[in-house]
Amino acid sequence: METLATTPPVIATRWERLGANLLDQMLLMVCVFILAFAITFTLTLLGVQMAEWVGVAIGVIFPYFIYYPITTILWQATPGKMALGIKVVSEDYQQMDASKIYLRESIFKIVGHMLFGSIWIFFTKNKRCAWDLFAHSLVIKA
Repeated sequence: METLATTPPVIATRWERLGANLLDQMLLMVCVFILAFAITFTLTLLGVQMAEWVGVAIGVIFPYFIYYPITTILWQATPGKMALGIKVVSEDYQQMDASKIYLRESIFKIVGHMLFGSIWIFFTKNKRCAWDLFAHSLVIKA
């Protein structure tokens, strides 16, 4: 009986990951601006002190605790990754569970940025950022 050899998926290039990140950042700038402006404007009208700080908090909270985790849980990719045909998987090329994705996209990403984790992509096997290593994930071509 003949068995078919399965080839592992292709790892996303550094440029695909960078391009996806830039697309996500552009989308996030628009979303965060609209959301922060609407909330800050409403709170100011209601007379809330320091309403502008709520807008700043939205700019920090929305990307890491809503946008990145929710889109990756739903589609294994952010809109930027989907546009470039790449997705996030576990080290064994399986879909990751929601809790691990949430950690990867929030806590691990925040800590990773503090450790200059984005530039690790140039020095690690399989072009992995800090949060990929923490979460045992890979970014592959979809």
